[in-house]
Amino acid sequence: MHIDYSGQQNEAVDAIWNVHRTCLQLRDGQEQRQSRLVTAEKQAVKSEEGKAVVCRNCRHPITAVELLSSRDGSRTHTFFNPAGIVFEIICFSLAPGCIVHGAASTEFCWFSGFTWRLAFCGNCLTHLGWLFESRDAIFFGLILKKLMGDL
Repeated sequence: MHIDYSGQQNEAVDAIWNVHRTCLQLRDGQEQRQSRLVTAEKQAVKSEEGKAVVCRNCRHPITAVELLSSRDGSRTHTFFNPAGIVFEIICFSLAPGCIVHGAASTEFCWFSGFTWRLAFCGNCLTHLGWLFESRDAIFFGLILKKLMGDL
C-alpha cells in the first residue's frame, strides 16, 4: 500500500496518529488511574513467579492467573465485532498492567448490562482487550492470543 503525502489529507493516517498520540498521553498519565487498579497492581506484583500473565508483544506484566474470573459461567468466550473480526477472550477481575481508554459504550456489548472501554498494554500500547463495567461488577476481557502465561 502506498500513502501519498503530497499534501492530500489522509483521514485514516490522521486517525491512527490521533489514537497513537492519545495512547502516549495515557501512558504518561498512568498515575491518574483509578485507585482500585493501583491496589490490584500491588497484588499482581506479589504474584508467584510463573503465575504472571504478560503482554505477548513486550512481556509487560498485565495481570495474574490468580485474578482469572468467570462471566456467564465461563472464563473464556468467543465473540465477533461489527466488522466480523473474531476474538477469543479470557476474563480477569483486574488487569493492572492495562491502560483503559475511551468513553464507556453499550454499543455491540458482548455482556448484557455492561459497558465496555478499550484496554491497552501499559508499556507498548498494544490493544489487549476491553474493560467491562456495570453498576455492580468490573472485569477485563483480554484477547487470548495477545497474552502469555499459564492460562
